[in-house]
Amino acid sequence: MNVSLRNLIIANTFWKRVTIFAAIAVVLSIVVQPVSGHQHTAPWLNESSLDNGLYVEVRHPRVIRNPGPFEVSVLMKNLLAEADVVIKEVRYFLPGTAEAVVHPRQDVLASKRFAYRQYKSIQQQLRNSTEMQNRAAVERLYLQRQALLINITRGTFRDRQRIGASLIPEVGLSFHLTVEIDVLQAGQLRTVQRLIEIPVQQPLPVGIEGAWFAGDQHLHTAFSIDALFLEGTAELTAAYAETAQTIGLDWIIITDHTNLNFAFWYKPWMFNIGELLARHYRNKNDYLVLQGQEMGVGSIGAFGEAAHLLVYPRTADSTGFLQNPCSGLLFNHINCEPEQVIIDRVNDNGGIGFIAHPFDFAPLSYAQWDQASNAAGWAGIEIFNSDVATFEPEDQQSIDWWHEMLNEIAPPQGGQLAQRADFPTRFPVGIGNSDAHQPALIGNTFTYIRLPGNTNGNGMLSREDLMDAFVNGRCVASNGPLVFGQINGAGTGEVAIVSAKQNQLAVTLQTTSEFGPVGDYQITVLVNGLERTVIPPSGSPDHQTTIVLDNLLSPPDKFVTLRAERANCIDCVTSGVVFQAIANPIWLEFSTSDPVTSD
Repeated sequence: MNVSLRNLIIANTFWKRVTIFAAIAVVLSIVVQPVSGHQHTAPWLNESSLDNGLYVEVRHPRVIRNPGPFEVSVLMKNLLAEADVVIKEVRYFLPGTAEAVVHPRQDVLASKRFAYRQYKSIQQQLRNSTEMQNRAAVERLYLQRQALLINITRGTFRDRQRIGASLIPEVGLSFHLTVEIDVLQAGQLRTVQRLIEIPVQQPLPVGIEGAWFAGDQHLHTAFSIDALFLEGTAELTAAYAETAQTIGLDWIIITDHTNLNFAFWYKPWMFNIGELLARHYRNKNDYLVLQGQEMGVGSIGAFGEAAHLLVYPRTADSTGFLQNPCSGLLFNHINCEPEQVIIDRVNDNGGIGFIAHPFDFAPLSYAQWDQASNAAGWAGIEIFNSDVATFEPEDQQSIDWWHEMLNEIAPPQGGQLAQRADFPTRFPVGIGNSDAHQPALIGNTFTYIRLPGNTNGNGMLSREDLMDAFVNGRCVASNGPLVFGQINGAGTGEVAIVSAKQNQLAVTLQTTSEFGPVGDYQITVLVNGLERTVIPPSGSPDHQTTIVLDNLLSPPDKFVTLRAERANCIDCVTSGVVFQAIANPIWLEFSTSDPVTSD
């Protein structure tokens, strides 16, 4: 059996099971307590975005940094129309073509008006009951809400159009697309139109020597039930990997929720399909895509909610499916095993774990990380998590905690940090991720890694190189720019041998026209987690700068971290996005003699 046919069978089997699951869930929702994973706010809940009662969304990469084929998808829901509507035709007007690409359709979208109104009402009641910790009311309302959510989800229309690489214009221009949908509504045929503009930008920064790579390792496909029901996501691995390539990322790791255990969801066969699709994409496209997991750990929330741990394959291309038994509510996703039990399982099976969004939580869905558990063996934490590139107070809390933990690390001796007993890393490593639940949101936050002696263009990034960078902390969390330092030849994640009387920190900032000139940025140098100096915006129109700071350091200074933030940005005020990057530490070891500077 060829691979294409096999993948088609896999996809068909998946969606048949989804249909069966939805039918079972509607019946069982009468007698059980439902909940999903992350409790995202569904985009279709915003009534101001509806078009005569219809929710219409065209999904596409938000930027093109690597010209290649990609997919545009159309989603529609009939949420507030008085009656059913019929979708007659979808047309795609591609640039440089005289005629539209026409997709004839004859899809009936039943009105979800009653279910939609009920859903929004119950959402508010549920919020109030949760705040009051009224368990009985919460269980009853969640039961009702899930049945309504399944009802609404089943009324989703989807259409897709593939865009060829030859249609993408040069850097500095934009790809323009017009989508028209003919809808028969209330006896009248009308056309819904969406104008799409995707800027074509330069590749992401790669450092002075081209040794920096970028990737996103917190992504949810249709195998994550919240992505399927709340985001309407139908895509699996290939769509995520292709989008990641289009926006210029060098790798992705799929991390579907595995603390869901109801009917067939989430079962080992789903993980196995994901791993199969990841391997197939790697082999076919020479692009690094790996299958991981996001596991529920512990039971510390008011209703037994678990925190989340991201699991990546370290010693092989897959850890295999790791059991994540939990219990409670419809999907048995709360009351999970203790943190240490799961972390040990991850490490014993060749994996490596990063704490996901440590200070973020959603009642009845997931909890903050339990610092009091004193669990050992994890590698690091997300210090920046956003699928819309915004930096939130919870991210700052993560950075503050990260700095606290870095201060607890013993100073380096003999040019290196000591191994930490039972930990895979010598210090807690900070990373950035999008936590995207649909392909269009990939890479809004991501991680740069540095591979010494390597350059872009040498073929597919290897898992070994990626995991080596993670373990050694050669990482920068970012939503665009790249900032890194060097002290006597030592860079991010490394140990610098310095003299108290003579030391030099070289700070490099790289941007592109997409993220604005370096002169718009403020760079903060933090020593032992505290602000030591601030380099104000220079006004330079360039997109790369290196600033040298002399004799900034002295004992008992132990480590230096860097943060670059775009300070002068009119668009940032309206968008809420402040481009920034946070670099992992350069560790300091002071010598009584002048150090030898390496190139």
